[in-house]
Amino acid sequence: MKSVYIAGQSGASGLVLHELVRQREDIRLLSREMQGRESLDRETELLNTADVVILCLPLGVVHKTVERITNLDVRVIDNSTAHSVAEDWVYGLPELNTAQRDTIRQARRVSGPGCFATGVILTLRPLVEWGIVDSSAPVCVQGIGGYSSGGKRMIEWYEQPQGSPAPVVQVFGLNLDHAQVPEMQHHTGLQRPPLFVPWVGQFRQGTLVSIPLHRDWLKAGISPSSVRESLRDRYAQERLVCVRTRGLMSSISLPQAMGCEVELFVEGKDHLLLVARLDNLGKGSAVAALQNMNLLLGCDEFAGISADQR
Repeated sequence: MKSVYIAGQSGASGLVLHELVRQREDIRLLSREMQGRESLDRETELLNTADVVILCLPLGVVHKTVERITNLDVRVIDNSTAHSVAEDWVYGLPELNTAQRDTIRQARRVSGPGCFATGVILTLRPLVEWGIVDSSAPVCVQGIGGYSSGGKRMIEWYEQPQGSPAPVVQVFGLNLDHAQVPEMQHHTGLQRPPLFVPWVGQFRQGTLVSIPLHRDWLKAGISPSSVRESLRDRYAQERLVCVRTRGLMSSISLPQAMGCEVELFVEGKDHLLLVARLDNLGKGSAVAALQNMNLLLGCDEFAGISADQR
């Protein structure tokens, strides 16, 4: 039986992933079950004996943890942004292109995609590849996510407020150098970094990413309906990516219950608006890690992922 060790089970994504893996009867989930110095020694042992190690750790400790893995047979998934564009790490988005699944299966080191970046890449990359969107365009992206996207400290701030309540909506990353911008640029094929403005709302999970595209950056003759159908064809065989039609509503909202899919919308008239909707703790984190784990272990890619995964 294959074994998996999850380093960092106290954060939101680590907890969700731990619960998903714990339910698997074909996987042995390793645990250190110790405290203090013995815990550190035990973890080093687990880091070097598990078939797959999944890192759900703060950015500041990822590199030191990877350095502790000296067994070259151990395969590693890093769910932080530390290795999202590293040359010796494979990007863990199976839907990236037709060859990506096989590339992940053969990899020793896999970098999990960010939640906002997942929405950006799945909507924009095909359009850049097809020449529908000019790769030199000065793309701007806005994204709003539930407060769990801000990590353990932000979750505590919203759920256990000390003094004044947390704001209903806030914009952050005001210096415009969000950690997921490099992977957005690298894996979409854009020639320059997109300007990304992230927001956080007073809800636990769920993410909306929007990309408005000026008509001057688009190939002549395209329309929202033609782009929508092109993306629908591109992802027709994908179980976790679907292209939706907005319907009669004049807006695209976040439902209270999020599924495990990334839903893509194409709107606009003279200009184009791309929107991606996903669960930042699901396909934006834990579900993506589970896909990568399954591929590395030679399992069915979608084992342990149900249609209503939240």
